[in-house]
Amino acid sequence: MICGTSSNELASFICEFGRDNYTDTVTINLENSEHHFSNIDSESNVIDKLRTIAGRGIDRESSLVIITGLSDPATIKIIAQNLDGYYRKYAVIMVCNRCELLPVFDTCDSIQVLLMEHVTFMDFLKIHNSQKVSATMNHFILKEEFIKPMKDAFYKQTLDKLIEYLIVGNNPIANKTYYENKDLALNQTLQSNLLADMRLKILEQNQDVESLRMNFVLSLHKQYQSNYKKFKFHAIKTTARFREYKEAINRLVKQGYLNRVNSVEGSFKLFYSDCATLINELKLDYLRMIVEQRIPASVMENFVVNSLALIPDYNLNYVITKSKNVTPYILSHNVHNDSYGIFIGGGYPKRFIKNIMSKHSLSLAIKLGNHNISYSDKDRILSLPIFMTDHIFDFINKVKTHGSYIPEFKKRYSLY
Repeated sequence: MICGTSSNELASFICEFGRDNYTDTVTINLENSEHHFSNIDSESNVIDKLRTIAGRGIDRESSLVIITGLSDPATIKIIAQNLDGYYRKYAVIMVCNRCELLPVFDTCDSIQVLLMEHVTFMDFLKIHNSQKVSATMNHFILKEEFIKPMKDAFYKQTLDKLIEYLIVGNNPIANKTYYENKDLALNQTLQSNLLADMRLKILEQNQDVESLRMNFVLSLHKQYQSNYKKFKFHAIKTTARFREYKEAINRLVKQGYLNRVNSVEGSFKLFYSDCATLINELKLDYLRMIVEQRIPASVMENFVVNSLALIPDYNLNYVITKSKNVTPYILSHNVHNDSYGIFIGGGYPKRFIKNIMSKHSLSLAIKLGNHNISYSDKDRILSLPIFMTDHIFDFINKVKTHGSYIPEFKKRYSLY
């Protein structure tokens, strides 16, 4: 069984694999056909049912069978167990986008689970059965219509889970290992091994001198060391050194190892695609992060940039300021004339935010950091907890609809 954030995308990817490696590919959607498998007791019966539902034959030697639309754990187990016979020769892949089912199948030997895509924070909550935090997130994202602060206990619980997620990372292998062992120390060792594998993969994929430059650039922890003067990523411009490393940087971004964000002035910054890699590379005290409920500024920025840079039809750029400790971002639509200021962490006086909004004609300022939910109609400044970054547009829509208005009964009576 293969899990991911989009079962349609996964099925499409596997179909391409099937066309390249099999004579025939059979895709079967069982969304409304699970009842057919309630009394199945053998491999042949499973294949016969699949043939009937597909309305076509399935060749034992040359067909790849892709099953989508499954959501019932019992049905998945029945199909998997009956196809797991000693003499099985059929190639069958079940595609599912429900990460919360992973714990159900962890002890089932007949099912091999592979996570195809990066694990989001909401996926992390599903995988690790964090039902209270999931309910809190869903309430404020989907059910709560107004910009309303969370109660302190719920805020702290959710922040704790986000810190745990950042330490474990979005790598599917790391998440599966952490689910099985619940050992953060083991996770740090795994992160080091994953980075070593990444460097080896770069050498294998790029068999020229650029592979050496790529591995040099990949050492992003150097950009946070003030004594490292030779190649400072956080202030890099289109200079001779950039021209020398331009191809290596472009390959790293194109191959998905790093994310790049340009400034409005022409320079750029580079970020790891996984915050756990940065935590491991900087050797940050992750236990202190948990105890103090504090996310370092570098990790916070990496997480926000990775989330916002992937939003369709939007561009993310940063603004260079006189202070090296504050970096505002601008999230702008490619077609519509709407732009939002993104201010990560603290250290942003209200006057500073207003100046940036005026200079760049921003319709709204959004502060993302270790603080609760709030909004000011007068200043047009929306404050969101860092763990709401992936759902920023849900809150922008709430602002556009209701502003800072909260009904009196919402203020007085609420579980959250």
